[in-house]
Amino acid sequence: MDNDIEAVDPVEQCFEHFGILGMKWGRRRTPEQLRSARGKKDWESDSAKISGEKSTEGSQTPLKETDHEKYQRLSRMKIQDMSTQEINDWVNRSNAIANYNRLTAQQKEASRSKGQKFVHFMLDTGKSMAIDAGTEIAKYYLKTALKGYAESKIAPSTPRHAMSKKKKK
Repeated sequence: MDNDIEAVDPVEQCFEHFGILGMKWGRRRTPEQLRSARGKKDWESDSAKISGEKSTEGSQTPLKETDHEKYQRLSRMKIQDMSTQEINDWVNRSNAIANYNRLTAQQKEASRSKGQKFVHFMLDTGKSMAIDAGTEIAKYYLKTALKGYAESKIAPSTPRHAMSKKKKK
């Protein structure tokens, strides 16, 4: 038996990484991240493949506008500048958004627990009570201010300090 100890190179025992620097283990890149990593020329050719358009090497093919992008663009336009088709598209998209919001609100209401419904009811009740109280207070102060203004306009020649002395006697 040899009592010789083999010399082990520490570099051979270290962990080697063959992945992409900064990339998390087990996470995949999104198509947008891949396109931006490849550069603009690869991204332009990918867009033609994604949209189904045929492109030649020298020409650039624009991406098709999504419904959301079209709605945003039309929302910034004046009605006078829109064609009939654009107005119809804008109205249809607005109606679809309103219907979606109405349906999701109904689904949220249906999925609430009894406790959540109670808290929501109490908050709505408190809000309406605060609005009613604020309205009454505003009416009172407005009525008082108008009454004071009307009294000062009745006898404009009489100075205010004279009016206060008459009331004291």
